[in-house]
Amino acid sequence: MKRLLLAILFTSICPPCSGQVQTGLYNYGAFDQKTFDTVNVGNLNVNFSVPVYSKTGRGGLGFYYMLAYNSSIWNPDNVGGTGVWTPALNWGWTANTDAHTGYINFGFFAFGTCIIGGHHVAWEANGDPTYFDTLGAAHSIPGYITSNEPTCSGYGPGGSPVPVSDGSGYSITLVNGSVNAKVITAAGKLILPPTASLSGSGSTTDPNGNQITINTSSQVIDTTGNPVLTISAPAPPSSTTYTYRDTTNTNQQVTVSYGTYTVQTNFGCSGISEYGPSTEYLVNSISYPDGTSYSFSYEATPGYPSNTTGRLASVTLPEGGVIRYSYSGGSSGIECADGGTATLTRSMPNDPVTPSATYTRTPGTNSTHTEVVDGMSNYAEYDFVNDSSDPNYTPYLINHIQYQGAATGTPLISEQSCLNGATAPCTGQSLTLPITSVVTTSTLNGSAVKQSAQTLDPSYGLLTKDKEYDFGSARRGPRYKKHKSPMLR
Repeated sequence: MKRLLLAILFTSICPPCSGQVQTGLYNYGAFDQKTFDTVNVGNLNVNFSVPVYSKTGRGGLGFYYMLAYNSSIWNPDNVGGTGVWTPALNWGWTANTDAHTGYINFGFFAFGTCIIGGHHVAWEANGDPTYFDTLGAAHSIPGYITSNEPTCSGYGPGGSPVPVSDGSGYSITLVNGSVNAKVITAAGKLILPPTASLSGSGSTTDPNGNQITINTSSQVIDTTGNPVLTISAPAPPSSTTYTYRDTTNTNQQVTVSYGTYTVQTNFGCSGISEYGPSTEYLVNSISYPDGTSYSFSYEATPGYPSNTTGRLASVTLPEGGVIRYSYSGGSSGIECADGGTATLTRSMPNDPVTPSATYTRTPGTNSTHTEVVDGMSNYAEYDFVNDSSDPNYTPYLINHIQYQGAATGTPLISEQSCLNGATAPCTGQSLTLPITSVVTTSTLNGSAVKQSAQTLDPSYGLLTKDKEYDFGSARRGPRYKKHKSPMLR
């Protein structure tokens, strides 16, 4: 009875409770990796990382500090039954502690009463917790409704490790609702990230006890116990600086500079209120001690050309090359259902090989179809499926067809990836996480066929069995490899 009453209260007071399209990188997606940036073909999010500082460490636990960016910044949140365009935290950038450890965020905070022994007892609770890793990928933590009212606790696993069901291999523990979060990676590293914040203390510890920490003074302490990076992050528009010592023991700085923008949406989606106009500070440039820099510009708001939607329009690279992004289709380039990009054109005029590519996305019910035309007029199409209960709408690849030139004749490659026992061609399959099996059948030039059949551990997504079949004519050839995890022998 207590569980039922809590569920009813959460339903009635849960603002905001919407998901955002998946960001970062993850298993079983489809990513078009360029020299600098990577496009998620399933939802057209653009991801890239800008290096700040790296240093080798004891026991192989090196320190690699990068600022990651994800272009899918708008979320059609539901607040009090009304849709509202809500920007991503830090406008898509990782920062401070988050860039090294990731962070834990909660989808909602609620309060109310539950009935115990005929008495109403007050409670406060966090729900829908998500771990965002250092590249911004969201990993939902299942089964948690945690309360700080002792007599109402126990709705969820409490302080026990919970395997994330997305195949990332993470196991996450939340203690006392929103503090003392612990993330264990598939490789056995222990990560202590901040919660509900991109800053604060955090650490990474390898299986041998070597540790990198970020303290409350925003100093990074490496495995030798010495500070290697100091982060100064006053409120924008003041610049953020990352200070380290070079090989001559001289202080050097990487500087993130901000510009003042009027951010305003005008997407025109029915039932979703527009954002702004609002004065915001967006990253203008990231500069290095040698005088080189990255610089950034942003999309003009449709109908308000002096304002910006906050979506990335271009990146100028240190060597002078420029990558441009433009948005079209859908409703002013956005899909109203999930805030993802409808059509993305990525162009790089100075690239003689692939100067442009256009990605056109058509989302359906728990599925997505994307068509891609590259700068040499080659056509490809992709089909994806997502778990209907996944708040991040994570698209998993199930079909890929590639042509040389237009979509006519026999494709160069036709590849189907059937998940969790679905029957080929599996383009209409549904999906319930976790992914426990992937059978990929590849056909080259319409005749040569090969196949891979993998079985995965349902708790951690680790490979437990792998069968590989050679090319055959019109059907898969003989098996040439069979692997079974030693733990299962």
